[in-house]
Amino acid sequence: MKKDLSSMLVQGGRFNSVEELKDYLVEYVLELILIELENLPKDQWNKTLKTWEKIVLLSYGMMGKPLEEREKLYERWRFDAIMKTIVENLAEALRESLRLGLLKEKQEPIKLLQVALQHGLKKEHPKKEMLLEIKKLMGLD
Repeated sequence: MKKDLSSMLVQGGRFNSVEELKDYLVEYVLELILIELENLPKDQWNKTLKTWEKIVLLSYGMMGKPLEEREKLYERWRFDAIMKTIVENLAEALRESLRLGLLKEKQEPIKLLQVALQHGLKKEHPKKEMLLEIKKLMGLD
């Protein structure tokens, strides 16, 4: 007996709305950044934020590459499982942000971090003071 599994197929993408994607950006991307910043003195935050911008740019560059090519690059760069997961998840978030219209084709991928930050502030994130400091460091005042 055959079963119809078409209802289990993902229609479109992982996220159903821009709001759902923004929530993910806060809960995943922004939280990772905050965890890292909490363990650093404030004078090193800017360097860390620049590193995250580079990670987003790398993820953007990996979006269109086939899995086999990405895996070879991860191996060559000696990425551990955590770094691979971060890059893959960011690449998916970037793809989804383009699909849902959160980012436009010509916009800088770094805009994704700005969207996460703004959404976290809008949602009254419990670490609001840290977010305001990050906002200053990113020149978004």
